[in-house]
Amino acid sequence: MKSRSIKSAALIIAAAMILTAFAFIIAPKAYADESSDWDALTITLSGTPKDKTPYSNTSGNMQYIFSATWSDDAKLNNLVSAGWSFKYALKDSGGTTYADSVSKTGLTATITAGKTYFVEATATKPDGQTASKKTAAFKFTFPGAPSELSAKCKKTSNNVTLKWKKASGATGYLIYRGTKKKKRPAEPIKQINENTDTYTDENLAGKKTYYYWVQAIYKNTVTGQKYTSASTKFSNKDSVSVEKYLTCKIRTMTWITKTRSSSKVYEKMHSTKVIGTIKKGKKVTAIGYTKAEEFKNPARVMICLRNKKGEIIMKGWVPWSVVKRVNGVVAYDSKLKKGLDFTKERKEEYVNEKGYDSNTSYLIWCNLYTQRVNIFKGKKGKWKLIKTGRCTSGRFAHGTRKGSDMKLDKKKPFRERVSPMSNLPYYYNYLSYFNGGNSFHTPCYRSGTNRFINSVKSSLQPGTQGCVRCTVEMAKYIYNNIPLNTKVVVF
Repeated sequence: MKSRSIKSAALIIAAAMILTAFAFIIAPKAYADESSDWDALTITLSGTPKDKTPYSNTSGNMQYIFSATWSDDAKLNNLVSAGWSFKYALKDSGGTTYADSVSKTGLTATITAGKTYFVEATATKPDGQTASKKTAAFKFTFPGAPSELSAKCKKTSNNVTLKWKKASGATGYLIYRGTKKKKRPAEPIKQINENTDTYTDENLAGKKTYYYWVQAIYKNTVTGQKYTSASTKFSNKDSVSVEKYLTCKIRTMTWITKTRSSSKVYEKMHSTKVIGTIKKGKKVTAIGYTKAEEFKNPARVMICLRNKKGEIIMKGWVPWSVVKRVNGVVAYDSKLKKGLDFTKERKEEYVNEKGYDSNTSYLIWCNLYTQRVNIFKGKKGKWKLIKTGRCTSGRFAHGTRKGSDMKLDKKKPFRERVSPMSNLPYYYNYLSYFNGGNSFHTPCYRSGTNRFINSVKSSLQPGTQGCVRCTVEMAKYIYNNIPLNTKVVVF
């Protein structure tokens, strides 16, 4: 019996030794610096909004994805190898948990204004004890709502001008437009990335009532990460009725050039107020002014000076001699595509709504915006479009005079001139004058030939000294068929 007891004891001891050896093999290897490594580690926070559209990011609705970054991955890996496990949680100052995960990334939570948040990393040691570390506290800001919104539409255009009182903390605004009184659209029509208090909604369809709302947005950073949020509340709602009017304007012409000399920069074309100076050799954008009647004898040209980011840092007027000229025709800075024109019905609606009258049964409308000559027949309130065609109007410094007080006052079959550039003679035919100096006429021909020097530009660019260059067919039609005293409208 004694011999059996000794054998049993030996077996138990042997089994224990085997289990101990096996446990030693599979157990994580402890190391001496576990506590010091944990003490040395710090955790920081980064993140980004789940939805990049600001109108989705309102207080209580903004989904933000957080991630944690440790200061030393080597020390963290040492702890993991030693059997430490980690869990991450997003909490508020009251201890409420909004999201948790065993991953350092993918903590997604809905953020509310005014609450303080932090990320807490909880470490469980191999012996079951826990330790935790937190990020610095942070708080998200949401802007207030704009107020006192007003919407107005002049009775001469399809443009609605919105004005509101700025919201506290706003860096921009979202504009909403709808056609139903009680239903605000889900998405805005425009995002304005500046803290302004006005916006113009252009070229709306006529005979409709539009409803507007404005929402403030706020661009900021939290713990180094950019985010954009929006106000929970909107401005008051305002409505406006739009009639059937055209918005006809002269498209802006621009070119990039350099200053030929240093100069003072003036506030306006004819003012004496100096707003700054510009040095020789600066790259500037020269801008065609929209009031063509001021280009009879322009003393100055408007320029824009931009920084490396493309932001305007100075805008004003300098003498023409300061900027270098460019060869050829200056292109329009416009979104209008080649060949785009208003419909026949829309043209007729417009001239009849404007109430244009004429001393004859004809009316001519030269549209500088579309570079088209339109001829109507009838009488006030009952004009019908009978002919339209491309044209080339006055270029940057010699714009065709705008107005509705002109009429055909003289005709001339032929005119010959000498080019100041090449010193070569040229001529053009079928001149129909409409303001004492400018006229509708054919393209220019080299003297003694039927070869065009300057044709009607298919690119819809201005390029004359103020006259309206038409196709041969159109110039001949006006000369032969449209009587003197016919009203001419130009804009």
